[in-house]
Amino acid sequence: MASTSSHPSYSHSPAFRLRYPLGKSFAAAGFKVPPPSSTRPRSSPSPDLHVTDNHRKPVTPSRTSVPQPRTRTGDEYVRNLQQQIYLLELETRYLRAGRSDDSGPFPLAGAAGAQQQQKQQSNYAGERSAPGPAAPLGEVIQDLRSKYVELQESYRSEVETLKSDLSALQTSNAAATAQLPSLRKEVASLTAKLAATESASARTRESLQVELSTATQRLEAASAEIERWEALYEEGVKGTEEVRKDAAGAHVALVEEKSKVLELEAVTKKLGRRVEELCAENAANKHAPPPAPADQTTSALQTLHATLQTLQSSLTALSNTHTPQSTHITTLTTQLQVAQHANAGLASRVEQLDSELLAVKTRAGATAQRNADLERSAALLGADLNRAVSARASLTSRLTSLTALTTAHQVRIAELETQLQTAGAGSRRAEEEAAALRKERDEAKKTIAELQAALEEATKRVKQVKRVEELVKVAEERGDGYIEIVRQLKGGLREGGVWSV
Repeated sequence: MASTSSHPSYSHSPAFRLRYPLGKSFAAAGFKVPPPSSTRPRSSPSPDLHVTDNHRKPVTPSRTSVPQPRTRTGDEYVRNLQQQIYLLELETRYLRAGRSDDSGPFPLAGAAGAQQQQKQQSNYAGERSAPGPAAPLGEVIQDLRSKYVELQESYRSEVETLKSDLSALQTSNAAATAQLPSLRKEVASLTAKLAATESASARTRESLQVELSTATQRLEAASAEIERWEALYEEGVKGTEEVRKDAAGAHVALVEEKSKVLELEAVTKKLGRRVEELCAENAANKHAPPPAPADQTTSALQTLHATLQTLQSSLTALSNTHTPQSTHITTLTTQLQVAQHANAGLASRVEQLDSELLAVKTRAGATAQRNADLERSAALLGADLNRAVSARASLTSRLTSLTALTTAHQVRIAELETQLQTAGAGSRRAEEEAAALRKERDEAKKTIAELQAALEEATKRVKQVKRVEELVKVAEERGDGYIEIVRQLKGGLREGGVWSV
């Protein structure tokens, strides 16, 4: 029987181990099994036992010299092998055809299966006990070998099918794993693009804040100058209030732009958090343990039972590893689809943010240009007001000094006239002195008249400047073309000598 060592083994099946344990199933079922020996194979008779069809009994020492016929032992061994083949065929039939009718992996494990098995065993025992001619040993062994070959081929085809299924699953798993680096690169690219967008937004926000601070400081300086000018000229209060209103409107517009920039920053942060979540999901997919490869155990055993155990173990291992790999591949496919959908949404949101940033930059540029024009206009008006104030202060100081000089001359003239009246007719020298004093008085009066004319001219110029402020207000109310009107007014005033800058 050494030629049967290459045949498959089925005794690893749980049903085979439970229902037909080696060395016990045949005796328990009512079949005669030769007892094992430490020095002889099971196919050879024991020197101490006489094997019969009904019972065993010890052999006396006087009978040990007479060997038993080998035909009886061979027939018993062939019957045992036939019983094993019959039971294996029953188990194979149930495994192939009866699995769908039972929830368990072996349908004979239930009560009905046990009754059916007992009935089949009793039928087989009846057939075995029925008289009939015994087949030749070589023919029986050849029949057994052909059945072994058929079983081996069938199970080998099943193993090949399972191997092909496993290979397909491994291929799909490798394809899914190969897509993970590209997805990670895409997420990294989107993250870098989002970081660049945030950096550009931060720089734009900082520049707008600096421009807003500078414009606010300049507007505050202009307001302070206008307020000081209002203290000197009561008629300029109305123009100063209008300038303040314009400055407040510009400030409100800048505050609105700043709020829009802050909203954009909040949306950008939200997108950053979504990218971090996608990175975490991709990292989790990256570190997920791959399915354990199938353990294919194939070895050459010397006995029929060991060969049956090896093939049954391989089938069980393949059956156990098929389901986890399918589940793992399905999970990876779902996660990849979710990641692709999230990446598409993130890309569309980034494009929307780019368009919003471009619109904000355009509005900020227009606002900055308008503020710059307002600042230049306010600076020119402030310079004109400062020059007018300086001219008036100079004229006032000169007028005060001339008035004091005239008063001193008048006092001196009065004193001289008193002296002349007191002296009577007076002397020639006193008359000459009085004439000189009168001449100085006339010159002083002429100078005072010139100063008064200059003061009137300065007052006229101040009124013209106020008129320019009113025209600037009207131009601002009319729309964005007020800058050109202000330039025309400045040109006209320069030609008239009022605007010297």
